[in-house]
Amino acid sequence: MDAARLLADGKPVTLADGTTVNVRFDFEAMMRVEAAYGSTLAFAKDLDARVAGKGFAAVLTGLQAAVKDRAITTDDLHPSDVFAYREALVAAWLEAMPEPEPAGKATGRTEGGTGVRSITSSPSGSAATKESGVA
Repeated sequence: MDAARLLADGKPVTLADGTTVNVRFDFEAMMRVEAAYGSTLAFAKDLDARVAGKGFAAVLTGLQAAVKDRAITTDDLHPSDVFAYREALVAAWLEAMPEPEPAGKATGRTEGGTGVRSITSSPSGSAATKESGVA
């Protein structure tokens, strides 16, 4: 993994009370969403606005995992801001995930990589993945 990803800054998001917190997916945060959803792919699918699922639950779970300086509860979130929370989560997720390795390069990962580089797998991407410059 390159140094930029190891030192990823995360993404700021403003909570319902006006407090700004940093959303950053480190290894522990990824483990927490994996434990809550059974897999990181299941979490990514629910977080993705293009896929019908548990979007509000994914936002809460993601923020609870990726915000380190405050315990996030439903009282911290406002429904009208769910897309801003989601965009910060998607951007932080993509910032944390390693780029797929070129075919044939030894990585120690199973063939096919993570399957969630564009949060799910469609190259067309949602608005948040397009804004982040990653499709």
